[in-house]
Amino acid sequence: MRMAGKYSYAAYIWHQFARAIVLRVELLLLHAQLPGTVNLVLMFGATLTLSMGSYALVERPFLALKGRFKVRFPEAAEPKGLAAAAD
Repeated sequence: MRMAGKYSYAAYIWHQFARAIVLRVELLLLHAQLPGTVNLVLMFGATLTLSMGSYALVERPFLALKGRFKVRFPEAAEPKGLAAAAD
């Protein structure tokens, strides 16, 4: 579940691009489309690969910069309600 959460936003961003790539490569190499179940697996793999690459090359470096900036609105960063009670 953690992996799914970590890459989910990137998967949302890249899934249509991955679909287009898979379909284009099929047509260029095979001159036909593969069955839907095969396409589903290929598109899932392409989306996961793009998501992991995007996370490693873009998102992680930006997340590493988080500690270099001070919080502008400290009261908004404090947990409230049930989240505060859980701590």
